[in-house]
Amino acid sequence: MRVKYGSIVTDGSGKLGGHVASKGRSGSVIRTKVTGTNPRTNAQNSTRALLGSLAAGWGSLTDEQRQSFDAAVDKFKSTDIFGDVHNPSGYNLYIKLNFNLAITDQALITSAPDKVEIPFALALYSTYYWNELGESGIGFANNNLDTLLLLISATKVLSPGVSNFKSELRVTGYEFVQYGNFLNSSSYYSKFGDTSDGDIFYFSIAVIMPNGQKGITQTIRTVVTSYN
Repeated sequence: MRVKYGSIVTDGSGKLGGHVASKGRSGSVIRTKVTGTNPRTNAQNSTRALLGSLAAGWGSLTDEQRQSFDAAVDKFKSTDIFGDVHNPSGYNLYIKLNFNLAITDQALITSAPDKVEIPFALALYSTYYWNELGESGIGFANNNLDTLLLLISATKVLSPGVSNFKSELRVTGYEFVQYGNFLNSSSYYSKFGDTSDGDIFYFSIAVIMPNGQKGITQTIRTVVTSYN
């Protein structure tokens, strides 16, 4: 949980009553204290390997290249839910942009890019048809999105009453929008297996720009429909 301290309690860190208070570049947070299990799934191992590779890449940059990221952080500042502004470090900016590029198989950058305006790919509906072939699609608000690359995540099939599903989202791949919709059934099947008529899961989409910027994430509830 994100917190903002006042004039009496101005800061906090450490453990209290099963909770942990900490502070980072994104602000102060309070979370439930948990004992880590250090899971080593294939996806987590791949992410760790990628982050290690990007960290090594930062070390191989020239001083001029690193300085370009340090000088650009103000352009990429973000605002939290309390309206407070946070700037990433040059290192974090390099990692963040190149991570988005790497997971969508785009060319990595070695100098800080200009910040660009990100189009919003507003999804109106999601469909997933189940048969021996399988098809899926998302309909968008307009058909002028053919050049946009979308990072696609999804959940496994969930119980109808589940509402807290964000922790279940897993990246299934990426695709360029084609004629206002995209097909993603093969990547979903590869990740989660068969579905049946009436099953419910969630897609999420976010635009990834050629400079590594990531747009707003939109999540869409999807009900599987069978047909022959």
